[in-house]
Amino acid sequence: TGDRVVRQPGGDHCFLGRADRQLKVRGYRVDPVEVERHLQALELVGAAAVTARDYGDGDVRLVAHLVPPPGRLADPDWREEAIGQARQRLAEALPASLCPSVYETRQTLPLTANGKADLAALAALTSTSDQTSDNPEPDDNGSPAGQIAAIWRSVLDTDDFGTDDDFFDLGGTSLTLIRMFEQVNDNFGLRMDVQVLLDGVTVSALSSAVEAASSQGTPSPISEMAVE
Repeated sequence: TGDRVVRQPGGDHCFLGRADRQLKVRGYRVDPVEVERHLQALELVGAAAVTARDYGDGDVRLVAHLVPPPGRLADPDWREEAIGQARQRLAEALPASLCPSVYETRQTLPLTANGKADLAALAALTSTSDQTSDNPEPDDNGSPAGQIAAIWRSVLDTDDFGTDDDFFDLGGTSLTLIRMFEQVNDNFGLRMDVQVLLDGVTVSALSSAVEAASSQGTPSPISEMAVE
């Protein structure tokens, strides 16, 4: 089974952990080694490690940590290209449950005394802030877009996005989507239906939906639609 146990004198067994690195992410058993193998095969990736991060309320996300090949800097240009290549490769090779929600880049990975990636140290590190976007940055001048952007920063734990960046590309999950949408409704005093997000989950699209709902003067009813 891959479980490590110790048999106690009374015949009971005490669970010690896994013999491998399997993780449970949103109900799925995930082997980070399989994801790392695909990442490390990429031309733009010198080394990679995959960990899990708990954002609370059962929202556990896979985090891919990437470093550039020897002689190349982990600059914004490399980051954009490497993450794009990684997303495409994993989407083609793995089921969605194995694809990381978050990508972080560093010049080097912390290593153990044995020269292996120090996963505990990686898990304790915070994300880098070198992600760039071709989209305009949201402002915080009190506009709907600015207020929505502030909610996204809190929910996604990042401030590196533009008004046309997709929520799920920034590490959002179905759980964080529901949390974000509830906060937007509460913030503007609305009862918008989540179906307004079917055409895309961006700050721009959501701010347009907020403005449209607000102009109606009455809250929109909420249906029983489930978010997959």
